[in-house]
Parts: sequence; structure tokens; C-alpha cells
Amino acid sequence: MKTEDILFRFHSNLFDEEITETITCEVIDHDTGIYRVHGVPFYASVVAPDDLIYAEFNEEEGMITYEETTEHSGSSVVQLVKLEEETGIQELIDLFTEKGCRIEKYSENYFAMEVHYNQDYAPIKELLDELESEKIASYAEPTISEKHLEDCQ
Repeated sequence: MKTEDILFRFHSNLFDEEITETITCEVIDHDTGIYRVHGVPFYASVVAPDDLIYAEFNEEEGMITYEETTEHSGSSVVQLVKLEEETGIQELIDLFTEKGCRIEKYSENYFAMEVHYNQDYAPIKELLDELESEKIASYAEPTISEKHLEDCQ
């Protein structure tokens, strides 16, 4: 699999500033600028793993830069921040890995995870809500698919 690092530039409502993030993407067709998102985004809320995107080389940025999402995969991204000192980040990672989520660890207090399209989001959401109610962790759902929203209804 040939990959490229793609630059994502966007305004973050959380930080109220422009943010950049580089995400590894599979090259689908370099000539037409089509790539498949491979990595789990830490901050970019415009994509999820397996989304198809259009990106092109940007002279000012000096690298291939995201332009738009051309096809959504149906996968979702959830960000989790550990709040409690007694619970280790690996313990939290293991809870979600056991449920089939793919994790990208950013630090000892923060990770992002992919919830694949085929997964039932309801038990994952239940666990997230439980961790939040017990003040062990807090979470955000920057990219939630329609399918995963329906799982929780």
C-alpha cells in the first residue's frame, strides 16, 4: 500500500483557532488526487478512517493538502481524554480495543479511536457515558456516522 501524508487545515471551535494535522492516507489515484484516509484523526473533524478524499499539492504549504471529502466511509471518530489519575491510559485503550475499536494514542491522557462502520456503536457509547458519569474520562464525537447515530436510538 502506497501512502502519503496529507495536510488538513481547519478552524477548531474547541481551540478557536486554525489547526493543522497531518494524516497518513492511502494513495488511490495520485493523478486525480484521490486518497483513502488510513490514520485515525486526532483533531480533524472533517474525516474518518476509510473516507475517500480529494487532495492536491499546495505550493504555500509545500505538501499535499486536503480539499474535500468525496465519499464518507460510515466510520466514526471518538476522542477521549483521561481525567482521573488512578486509571491508566492503557486500561482505557484496552476497554475499547476489546470492543473492536482502533486506537491512536496521542499522549498519556488523550487518544482518538475509530468505530468501524460495521460495529454496533450502542455498547461503545454506553461505556463512554459510564466513564464520563464516573468522571474517569471525557469524550467528544467529532465525526459520527448516521449509522452509528441510529445504533443509539
